[in-house]
Amino acid sequence: MDTRCTSRTLQVVDTEYSADAVEWCPIDKFHNVLTCGTYQLKNAEEKGSGDSEINEPQLRQGRLYLYCFQQKQLYSPLTEVQRIEMPAILDLKCEPVKIISSDSKGCLSLVSVDSCRLDVVSQWKAHDFEAWIAAFNYWNTDVVYSGGDDSKLKVWDMRMGTNRPLFISTRHSMGVCSIQSNPHKQHILATGSYDEHVLIWDSRQMKQPLADTHVQGGVWRVKWHPSQENLLLAACMHNGYHILDCEGAQGQEKCPILYSYILHNSLAYGADWSRLSIDTLPTTEPCPVSSSLSETQRKKECKQGTKEAEIKFRHLKIQYESPTGLFDMVVEDEVDDYGTEVSGSLQAGGASHSPNVNCAITEQQNYKAGIDWTKNKGDLLATCSFYDHVLHVWKWERNNIVSSI
Repeated sequence: MDTRCTSRTLQVVDTEYSADAVEWCPIDKFHNVLTCGTYQLKNAEEKGSGDSEINEPQLRQGRLYLYCFQQKQLYSPLTEVQRIEMPAILDLKCEPVKIISSDSKGCLSLVSVDSCRLDVVSQWKAHDFEAWIAAFNYWNTDVVYSGGDDSKLKVWDMRMGTNRPLFISTRHSMGVCSIQSNPHKQHILATGSYDEHVLIWDSRQMKQPLADTHVQGGVWRVKWHPSQENLLLAACMHNGYHILDCEGAQGQEKCPILYSYILHNSLAYGADWSRLSIDTLPTTEPCPVSSSLSETQRKKECKQGTKEAEIKFRHLKIQYESPTGLFDMVVEDEVDDYGTEVSGSLQAGGASHSPNVNCAITEQQNYKAGIDWTKNKGDLLATCSFYDHVLHVWKWERNNIVSSI
């Protein structure tokens, strides 16, 4: 039985500042809350003029966005709830109890979280250059992983002190900038690097990775699926976003790429899975974080957003960026014979320099094609890109094809 993968972009948001981090809330009853962090370098001319400012470092500023996703808002399901001006945000996580952070001087800091304050438990020099990433082992938070611009992946055990790492790997040939322990399978670890490779490891034996997948773009982030242990989302900078199937990684050379989402026009940085199933999203209850808005105001904003979307996306032109250059595609929303709107989506499969483009077809047409809709599995994702300061919310589906007519 074959599987057909499709995606549909639900909304595109201009974040104004360069977007580099997105995270869906993992807390129950708040799974439809989305945060987005930005990182903006303020130009010298914005700070004023004068010789005294020539040698000053650029000011790094950021903005934190809080959004609420509501499926019933057909054309604009994402509503901005709050924005906060702050220093530049490089990464963010939604539930910190114990924090491990990395910095541009190659240091790691272990921080404990109290109800009133943050206390630095330990701080040490971990890498020769920038320490791009630090992460806990989900199954044992005394174990910490770190990656740096020195191309090294290091394992630390807090119970043994920080004088020396437990293990050092030089398997990546460039800076290690993404690490995540699998929350579903103990001992499984994913790492990504500027060398364009995603590696899957067994933490019990790290001399060689279990699998090595070349994704043709520097891997800035990797995220395991919140409920399916074999699915890994990778943000691949110059080559979009890829969903890898890591089932049976042991013994195989690489993990198959199930789907590639390449609708961003700039560096692919932030990426995250929602814990909501797109097919079972709440459609009647208001977003918990937007309760301060009056019902009249919500209806007004929803109605206005619908009108704007109908006008804006009637003829949508999107410019895509690939490793070999730019190309254009025009997607036109039209009404088909069944009275259903048809929206653009990308063909399933790995990334290519000139990807195939198709249009989503109606349920009646899918029935004729032999797609088993009872096996439909829909996932909600958010991704963001840097220089074009754009946030995408999109749906990814896998449909089992049971026959062809």
